[in-house]
Amino acid sequence: PPFGPGPGAVYTAGVDLAHTEDWTVVVVVRAKPRPSRVVHVERFGRAPWGTTKARIAEVLKRWNADALTDATPGGAPGEVTVEAFRPEWTRIEGFDSRTQAGAGREDALANLAIMLEQEELVLPGTDREPAFPVLAQELAGFNYEILPSGRARATAGHNLCDDTVMGLVYAAWKAKRTRNPYG
Repeated sequence: PPFGPGPGAVYTAGVDLAHTEDWTVVVVVRAKPRPSRVVHVERFGRAPWGTTKARIAEVLKRWNADALTDATPGGAPGEVTVEAFRPEWTRIEGFDSRTQAGAGREDALANLAIMLEQEELVLPGTDREPAFPVLAQELAGFNYEILPSGRARATAGHNLCDDTVMGLVYAAWKAKRTRNPYG
């Protein structure tokens, strides 16, 4: 939907970067006031790093959003992204699912599921006409399982990616941990 930031609202964003054959996605969530609400989804194909970084920074600045992106070692380009953004946007953190203060990928995925189930996070639109169709389609086909090792494995539905879902996972994680500026 073509709307912008609201006065007094607090926004968070999740960034999922393209690897080889998928998409770069920025999902913005109005974290406050509650319930949280998805307000913007930007999805674009693999592009040169300078173009990708500029486009993401533009979205983060427009929404004045605190951001979270995957920074788990071995998950490049996320490993280098946080520092690479510093000149354009300082309010971006990396989520290392191995060391995130006792929280792993499975915790972040469970957080999203709980927020959606308890309506702490709202997806605008209806089931028949979602405001963000790609996100709705990916969510409908998305599954995750906890492996015997305790790690989570996420899988997208047939012929789907999980990029917008993972962007939402990071935005929701950040939103849940955002302090309430309204007291």
